[in-house]
Amino acid sequence: MVAMTAEDLAALRGGLLAFCYQLLGSPFDAEDVVQDTMERAWRARDTFDPAVASLSAWTQVLAAGRFRRVWQVSERRSRLAPYPAPHGRPVPGLQLRGPPFLDPDHPGLQ
Repeated sequence: MVAMTAEDLAALRGGLLAFCYQLLGSPFDAEDVVQDTMERAWRARDTFDPAVASLSAWTQVLAAGRFRRVWQVSERRSRLAPYPAPHGRPVPGLQLRGPPFLDPDHPGLQ
């Protein structure tokens, strides 16, 4: 096995941020998932095998797993309580589906 360095992971950060942003649609959520993924990758660096996958593919798999957990929690929350109307009363049946916005001008994606 080849030893993974912190520099190897740092070089992947921009591409991983773009990948997570495409999944989540929010630069803030994408940054959270990237941070969690980088930490998880560093802790599991001994399990990385370059004969099985590239470092980029391995970190994207880790990020996709984190994305699924984030998405499941947000879906569960959206089913628990409807979004409130501006006047404070809930609107029956109103639920947020998918990413609420895309921000192509996010500085981490340029």
